[in-house]
Amino acid sequence: MIARLTGLKAWVHQRISAVFLMLVMPYLIWQIWINITDYQSLQIFVSSIFNQILLVITAIFLLIHSWVGLRDILLDYIWNDKILTFLLSFVATGLLVIFIWFLTLLFF
Repeated sequence: MIARLTGLKAWVHQRISAVFLMLVMPYLIWQIWINITDYQSLQIFVSSIFNQILLVITAIFLLIHSWVGLRDILLDYIWNDKILTFLLSFVATGLLVIFIWFLTLLFF
């Protein structure tokens, strides 16, 4: 199991997601800092189709980046396969729940 989870593919995913987040996060922080002063301005910001798409793509890249980073930490420090499988499942479930929660906040 451990041999299939390591390699160049994870490294590439980590780097691509890092570059995307590094480029997009300053824009999002700037938009939130300058334009959002109350709840109504937040609703206007989030109701823009461009911002919705950007936020979803950013959340996906953040999810990928988090998964690869946490997975690598667990692979480096947990040697017992049963505990590793449990912790990887726990992290994956937690990240998925957070992503679904974000989508419900964004669209409902």
